[in-house]
Amino acid sequence: MRIRFIAVTSSLLAMLVFVSVSIASSEAGLDVTFSSVQLRVLYSVALDYQGADSCIRDPRQLLFDSISLFQTHPLKPNLRQEVLQFELYQSSKKAGNLLSLVRDPFEGGQFKEIFDGRANQDLKRQILSILKQQLKLPPSKEGQPTTIKLYKCVETKGCDDILFGSFPSDEMHTGYCVAPGKGCDSKFISVNRDQMQKLFSTIPE
Repeated sequence: MRIRFIAVTSSLLAMLVFVSVSIASSEAGLDVTFSSVQLRVLYSVALDYQGADSCIRDPRQLLFDSISLFQTHPLKPNLRQEVLQFELYQSSKKAGNLLSLVRDPFEGGQFKEIFDGRANQDLKRQILSILKQQLKLPPSKEGQPTTIKLYKCVETKGCDDILFGSFPSDEMHTGYCVAPGKGCDSKFISVNRDQMQKLFSTIPE
């Protein structure tokens, strides 16, 4: 969502603040940490995207493929710690669905707007393509993996587990990581696309 600053009355300002807080508390999506990269994909549950958000809500789609991408493309060891945050949003009904990507959206980071444009009909493919370009990942020489590896959290604090669901909420913690270490077990389970629904509940519409 893009915020533009304008002169407003105190009553209108209060109303805008209320709307802003309401929207901020109605976000959902996924958050995956792999090595030095934290990938976050968000959307507002208050908006009607005409089904474009389904690839985010369904754990068999973007969640599975983003984990697969990270596990089959080792990141460069000298890559800086960064948060890459995608957001599916609307500036107006007439404008349709829009997609943005920013780096380090939180205070103290090296903020940078990387992409802001129209969301494609195949949103999952668009997000993965932009992510590959940003991380400079080479083309895979093998076909699409049929399984991914998941590691259970073994520590209650400091576990870099996958977040999936409404943000922020306790329910978004899944208890599974995409790599060992940092509070995650060294043993893994292999999960195929269909089995994702047994571990992660589809985010409600």
